[in-house]
Amino acid sequence: MVQLQPRLPRRRKKKNEGVRDTFQPSEAPADRRDEPGKEGRRGAGNRNMIIGIVAVAVIVVVLVVIVMTYSAPPQEVKEVTGSQIMPEIQRLRELSTYPANKNINPADYPKVFGTWRNYTLVEQYYCSDVCPDYGRVDLVFQGITNEQCEQVGGRSLHDLAWGGYIGCEPRAYS
Repeated sequence: MVQLQPRLPRRRKKKNEGVRDTFQPSEAPADRRDEPGKEGRRGAGNRNMIIGIVAVAVIVVVLVVIVMTYSAPPQEVKEVTGSQIMPEIQRLRELSTYPANKNINPADYPKVFGTWRNYTLVEQYYCSDVCPDYGRVDLVFQGITNEQCEQVGGRSLHDLAWGGYIGCEPRAYS
């Protein structure tokens, strides 16, 4: 029910005014919370605040789920030929010859170069000792182990300083 006019403030009773020796329920003042359909001012305020908090929480959860599940459309990876691979390997070798002078930025790698023989080729940065001055960039098969390298038509690359496996470089002939 909507009230158009505010209620007048209730007159405060003095400490012992209106106190009777016997309690008679028919004469007891009605509590607003006891009336059907009405709640006390505190109950309605708390309920509205709880509803507001729950609504904000639901909106935040929905926004987080939307942001977390959104993914950029997959990039189309181009098919490359052996004649495209050889110049790229040569370019990366030249780039890696004097990396301090060529400004190799390790944050730019790995980069997908393309697919060859149904395997993905990536340009990856590798550095084992004095980084980034003596780092290098190689074109390698993505996810190929040292044991699988020969089977996919590649050449294993190993670190000159420590002998660790770097990656599998494709053997492409023009």
